[in-house]
Amino acid sequence: MCSSDLLNGEFGVVLDGYLGEDWRWTFSGEYERTETDTTTGRGYDASLFNARLAADDATANPFAALSTADFTRIANDTANSVSEVLSAEVVLNGDLYELPAGSISSTFKFGADTRSLDSTSVRSGVVTDRSQSRDRFNGQGTFNFPIASRRNGTLEALGDLSVNATVGYEDLSDFGGLSSLNIGVNWSPIEPLSFLVSYADEQGAPSISQLNDPVIQNVNVPVFDFATGQTVLVTQTTGGNPGLNADNRHVWRVGGTWRPIDGQDLSLQSTWTWSVTDDYLATFPTITPDLEAALPGRFTRDTDGNLLSIDARPLNFDKYERQDIRTGINYSRAFGTPSAAASQSPLPGMPGGARPPSGGPVRVEGGGGGGGRMEVRMGGGPGGGRGRGPSMQPGQGRWNISLYHTVRLQDEITIADGLPIIDMLDGGATSASGGSPRNEFQLMSGVFRNGFGGFMFATWREGTTVNGGTGPDITFADRTTVNLNLFMDLNQRTEWVAKYPILKGTRIQFGIQNLFDSRPEASTSSGDLPLNYQSDYLDPQGRVISLTLRKILF
Repeated sequence: MCSSDLLNGEFGVVLDGYLGEDWRWTFSGEYERTETDTTTGRGYDASLFNARLAADDATANPFAALSTADFTRIANDTANSVSEVLSAEVVLNGDLYELPAGSISSTFKFGADTRSLDSTSVRSGVVTDRSQSRDRFNGQGTFNFPIASRRNGTLEALGDLSVNATVGYEDLSDFGGLSSLNIGVNWSPIEPLSFLVSYADEQGAPSISQLNDPVIQNVNVPVFDFATGQTVLVTQTTGGNPGLNADNRHVWRVGGTWRPIDGQDLSLQSTWTWSVTDDYLATFPTITPDLEAALPGRFTRDTDGNLLSIDARPLNFDKYERQDIRTGINYSRAFGTPSAAASQSPLPGMPGGARPPSGGPVRVEGGGGGGGRMEVRMGGGPGGGRGRGPSMQPGQGRWNISLYHTVRLQDEITIADGLPIIDMLDGGATSASGGSPRNEFQLMSGVFRNGFGGFMFATWREGTTVNGGTGPDITFADRTTVNLNLFMDLNQRTEWVAKYPILKGTRIQFGIQNLFDSRPEASTSSGDLPLNYQSDYLDPQGRVISLTLRKILF
């Protein structure tokens, strides 16, 4: 028996303002503390009772109540971990220099944080203390260079052309320096059509949890052993792996957007993405014949071939390579009568009654069970560009609907150089939910006005198959999930806040995740479904209903 308790608390602060007329600054700080306690029962020592049975003691009754004279309780294994994070960040936004095609806009970020993870584990009476901390300092600069502009009459034959670059560096006290570079080109040869090409080269360090979580041995964990075709109870080792390396991600993107109808916020988009990650950081994947062949040291079997234990701590794969094409359509429209009074009043948080730039996105967050977010626009596109719909005026609402299709062309893992590739699209898997679906559809629709709103997010994923080798194959059926989220931002109901000041800065969210209680459905080529591939094991929660109340005090 294993039980776990978690206690989490956090505190944050955000401040912002202006430096002169052109530069805006934002400061954010946060403190978070998480404590986790895990207890694993080890049962009873039955050696004394077994000795009586071996001696043919007629009074030894295996069906009688446990006697402390014959059975001794084995001390539980315990683990305690405390994680703390203290962070601060300053962001500056402004224009650096005026070029013929427009201003060089820039964003600078400077941050620092300190993280600590202290853990104590007791296994079979042996106490192990581990402590690790990480101090991180980081800086990042983003620049957008306009090359050609129809609005400003600069190289008009090229349309609108700009180059953006982001350069970042972070120094980790326990890992050294890591760098990142992102370069992109945006080109709109004609107003309804635009293209994007970008490249990213980023390094990422393992978290201190991946490095330093307490090592826990969970006994009697049910796993399906493809080699024997049976569900067996094993001892599973989890926790941190101090030998992890940083990963290195290379990502190429090429995409295009077409806005076919002048005066309507309708867009068609398609993006090809190719990513290669060296030394990919991963949690231990689900057991498959290919995985055991690649990592024999992680599995222990007896002389008869029975699986006894698994070391499931995180690891570095040699390489993870993926390609996909995501194509979709998005439509958004304002509705309702603008409020004349609201149009004369400044928006909150804007010094001197200044309004946000035309075309700036306003983010409507989800939360609760709904998850996700959507963005709408307060004004038209840059320069009143063709294709944008009418801007949303104060007092109006907006609704949005989008449908996207993702087709995965490649999803392959190389665990180590020279070993066979695990093809996630053709029988490979890294989780109990199977491999990667080749096709996936996402439908999102939302509406909001005057602080009230909601949105729906639905996903359909094509079924997958796990190759069982000498054992049975496992097939996962197609699955559809629907999430729903409703929210009330009471701060926008000025008449309510005036009457009940306690409502100021209050937001209420009601979410339903997996609205129709969809569960994964698996089947095997042999007809016998392993225990841990049954629907309730794969998704023990099912439908989740949540209610969230958030109050900003300052």
